[in-house]
Amino acid sequence: MQNENEKYIAALLQEARSGLALIARRLLASGFSDIQDDDELLVLLALRMTDEKSADRFLQRAGVSERAFDSATETLLSHGYLERSEDPDEPSVALSEHGDRALEVIADELKAQRWANFPFRPGDIVICSPPRSGTTWTQMICALLIFQTPALPAPLPELSPWMETEVPRDTRDNLFAQLAAQEHRRFMKSHLPLDHMTIDPRVTYIAVARHPLDMMISRYRISHVGEKEDRQQEENSQSALREWLLSCIDDEGFAILMQTLSAAWAHRDEPNVVLLRYEDMTADLEGQMRRLAALLEIPVPEDTWAGLVRAATFEQMRAAADRIQPAPNLKDPAKFFWRGKPRSGRALLTDEDLARYDERAAQLAPADLLAWLNS
Repeated sequence: MQNENEKYIAALLQEARSGLALIARRLLASGFSDIQDDDELLVLLALRMTDEKSADRFLQRAGVSERAFDSATETLLSHGYLERSEDPDEPSVALSEHGDRALEVIADELKAQRWANFPFRPGDIVICSPPRSGTTWTQMICALLIFQTPALPAPLPELSPWMETEVPRDTRDNLFAQLAAQEHRRFMKSHLPLDHMTIDPRVTYIAVARHPLDMMISRYRISHVGEKEDRQQEENSQSALREWLLSCIDDEGFAILMQTLSAAWAHRDEPNVVLLRYEDMTADLEGQMRRLAALLEIPVPEDTWAGLVRAATFEQMRAAADRIQPAPNLKDPAKFFWRGKPRSGRALLTDEDLARYDERAAQLAPADLLAWLNS
């Protein structure tokens, strides 16, 4: 019987096989023109999850011969996607940084294919935003508007699943079946840029934006959940956070983040795209909830509003965090809802740091988007 890891690899390879031509096209467009063979793609994916020997054995069961595996591995080594390790305790072949970047492109294409193949219904809602920008908050608001009660009928991640999740039980077929069984108005989550999706005119896309510096601080905080700090540790933490922010500004991940925000901004005038801003939700939660209800054409009785708005506050979401937040491995689920103050990222940086950030951001995003994010 397959263990959970092998089930996941099987599902991943099955998805990859069904869209190898599209994956190859995306790799070519992204500058990875020297991956020519389907077996090379499959070897990369298998090595992502396991070591060389296990990948070899598993791919043989999946129909890739040992000879094809060895040939693909040598090609990937020669092109820099894999590297050999001299450490006897490590796999003799492992992914290189170049291979990791190629895998990110492959993963994005697999995620985009899920959306391309998804059978939408009229009225469906897709909430798409970068991580830590207010995605779960917006999911909760949509749930409150749709069910019109704080007592949701199921945990939020079940009501509003993440379409790109990589949990074995949520392979594409199972996820599609789960959503097909839902009788309420469906609302789904994505972290893909809007330009990676095929925009369906029957669907409303809610894109959530947040200032990139504040978003990155939130990512840092969630990775340090559970750490207790005295005053000296807090000062050291602030220094470490500033250094981490500066390293992120030059990182490839910052370019991907700005691409995601730019894609949402480019679609903002389309009739079925709603652009929300975290800072506006923080400043006027009820006003933004009423605006969203109007755009989604969801009537809400006036005497219901106070309870719905209260349930969407951070204090109430923390109190019900075990049924709302999407990270099952957090020791304290309430810590998922760390509410950062707007502009806290800019306050942490020096004028020289901010000039560096502004210069980098201006290279990656349109000026009117940056003005809106900074306002």
